[in-house]
Amino acid sequence: AKAVYKENLNRAASTAYLLPILLFDAFYPRRNLPLSAPGFFEVCAGVAVGIWLYDLIFFPIHLAMHKIPFLYKNFHARHHENTPLVSADVIRHSFVDGSLQVIANILTLNILGLHPLSRMMYNFVITYMLTETHSGYNMPWMLHNIVPGNILGGSVRHEMHHRTGRNNYHQFFTYFDDMFGYGSGFRRTGQR
Repeated sequence: AKAVYKENLNRAASTAYLLPILLFDAFYPRRNLPLSAPGFFEVCAGVAVGIWLYDLIFFPIHLAMHKIPFLYKNFHARHHENTPLVSADVIRHSFVDGSLQVIANILTLNILGLHPLSRMMYNFVITYMLTETHSGYNMPWMLHNIVPGNILGGSVRHEMHHRTGRNNYHQFFTYFDDMFGYGSGFRRTGQR
C-alpha cells in the first residue's frame, strides 16, 4: 500500500510540474511561428544563454529553500529523500518546488524571446542536464567532465548536495557556489 501511495504521489508531482505550463499557455497565447529558422550558432547561443539564465534565476530560489527551514520542510525536503541519487529525483518534489522550477524556466524563455526552434532545443538540453545531474553517475563523457574549467558541477557536486544539503546549490554551474562559499568543500553545521 505504501508503494502504491508513493507511486501516486510521483504521478501527482509530474502533473504538478506540467500545470504551471498549461496555465501560462491559457493566459498567454503562443507567438506565431517565424517564417525563417535561426542559424546553427544562433540556436547554440540561445540554448547556452538560456541554461545560464535559468541557473541564475533558480539559484536564489533553491538557496532559500535550503536556508529557510519552513520552505525546506514543507516544500523541498521531498526532493532530498533519496540517496544515492536516481534520475527520477528530477521530478520528485512538491507542487510548490516544481512550480518554482517551471516558473524559472518560463521567465528564462520569455526574457530571451528565443525562436521556437531554439526553445525546443533548450528544452531538450535542459531536460538532459537535469537528468544527468540527478543520475548519480560520473562518466567520462558527462558534461561536467567535457566542458573545461570546472564551470559545470554535474552529478558529482549535485550528489554531494543531496547527501548533505549544505553546499552546491547551483543546478548546473559552479560560480555562485564557489563565489559565496557554498562550493563542494564548504560545510556549515546546522544548515541544510
